[in-house]
Amino acid sequence: MLWSLVKIILFVAAIAALAFGASILTDLEGGIRVAVGNIEFNLKPLPAAILFVAALLAMWLALKVLSFLRALFRFLNGDETAISRYFDRNRERRGFEALSDGLMALAS
Repeated sequence: MLWSLVKIILFVAAIAALAFGASILTDLEGGIRVAVGNIEFNLKPLPAAILFVAALLAMWLALKVLSFLRALFRFLNGDETAISRYFDRNRERRGFEALSDGLMALAS
C-alpha cells in the first residue's frame, strides 16, 4: 500500500518536472540551426529537445533490432542460445520422466 503511494507520488513528480522543463524551454530565446547542403532548419528549444529525445529513442530501437537480428543469425547458424538450451532441457526432462516411468513399471 505504501509502495503504491510512493510510486504514484514519483510519477506525479516526474510529470510535473517534465511540464516545468517544457515551460522553461518554451520561454527561451534562440534555438538550433541545422544546415544540410542548401536546406536550413531552424528549431526552437522545445522542438529541438523533442527531436533529440526522438533521435535517442530511434537509436535505441535500432540497436535492439540489430541485436535481435544478430541473435537470430547466431541461432540459425547453430550457436548455443537460450532457445537451444530450452529445447535441450525439455528433451532431458522428458528423458528423465521416461526413465522414472520405466523404473516404476519395473518396480511394480
